[in-house]
Amino acid sequence: MADDLERRLARRMLPLAALAAVVVAVLPPLTAVLVTRHRLAGAAAVHAEHLARRLAITAARQPVLWPYGADKVVTLALGRQTHDLGRVRVLGCDGHALLGVAGLGGLGSGRGGGPAREAAVVVEGRTVAWVRVDMDSRGVLALALPVGAAALLVGALLGLLLYWLPRRVTQRQAARLRTSIGSLEAAEARLQGANRELEARVAAAVTEVRALSTRVGLVQEEERRRIARDLHDSVGQALTALGLALELAAARPDEAPRRLADCVRACEETLREVRRVVHDLLPPELAGADLADTLRECTERFERRTGIAVSFRVAEAAGAGAGAGVAQAAPAAAACLLRVLQEALANVARHADAREAGVVLGGAAGRVTLEISDEGGGFDPAGARGSGLPGMRERAAMLGGRVEIVSALGQGTRIVVDLPASSATATTS
Repeated sequence: MADDLERRLARRMLPLAALAAVVVAVLPPLTAVLVTRHRLAGAAAVHAEHLARRLAITAARQPVLWPYGADKVVTLALGRQTHDLGRVRVLGCDGHALLGVAGLGGLGSGRGGGPAREAAVVVEGRTVAWVRVDMDSRGVLALALPVGAAALLVGALLGLLLYWLPRRVTQRQAARLRTSIGSLEAAEARLQGANRELEARVAAAVTEVRALSTRVGLVQEEERRRIARDLHDSVGQALTALGLALELAAARPDEAPRRLADCVRACEETLREVRRVVHDLLPPELAGADLADTLRECTERFERRTGIAVSFRVAEAAGAGAGAGVAQAAPAAAACLLRVLQEALANVARHADAREAGVVLGGAAGRVTLEISDEGGGFDPAGARGSGLPGMRERAAMLGGRVEIVSALGQGTRIVVDLPASSATATTS
């Protein structure tokens, strides 16, 4: 584009520069010639009038012999005023030169070619002759040649400048334009790359959201299965035992009091188990109790139910920062930590074959962490199946946190949850 503009400007400027050069080269010498010829024409008219008056005086004195002395009269009349004078002739009324005055004794240069003027020699109201003065044209040429040469040189220089300077400016602007175009193309390429990267990120985010939505559904389904399993394993078995005890009490009236007492104890145990399940689903203490107390109570209930020893402590290594981070934990973050702790302890009971586990709650300014570890058989995290571990990660990810799982066969398991303490997203499922 820039090269095309430069070529077009060069084509436009060439005739303009040539025209300017011709005008500058021709106008000064032509003006000099015209002015000089005008000056010479005026001088010729003055000489002709002067000579005609002197000859008229002589002709009035010598009516017959005056032509023979005309050259002397002309010489005396002109004196030394012969600059640029070509020829002076005295002509009769018939146009022929009068006898004795054709050459005028070498007066002037003898060359014509310049402006010529005539004046009548009038004696007593009668024209007896004409005086013709021709100016020398060499003065015009002598002036026109140097002026023309200088004008030609100036015109050539002006034309060259008019052609070269705009091209030079255009070349610089074209170079800047090419640089700007290159920068714009590079910026466009970067923008296109950024757009492609953004599109890829959006597509990945959409895919992740879809996967997350699917996983949320699976987590909810797994939560329902866990609730059903808890109800079946505890409440269902307790109700079955209660029904058998009532049947035995009806069949053996003598043992009815003891059987009914067993039924009352079974009902109380079943009620406590139902309350535990409901408590695990939506722990009311999260609304007002301290997070550390809530998690400690969860570990104690797990220990009473399963017989697996669980130690719980709040990290003190971080000093006041840890306590501040835990105290500032939002309800969403607290609920997420409780759900992760329940799932991790459930995995310890079902899969770890461990006799003890440890839970550490800590945090720094703006963060809260929870670490659950056991000394069980461990597993390979890359080959893990089920929805428990992915559910932990997804709960933390929805709050802007992360879950780290470190385990190997025969080396136990360690799960670390790291969340922003001020997480505002609710997670209650």
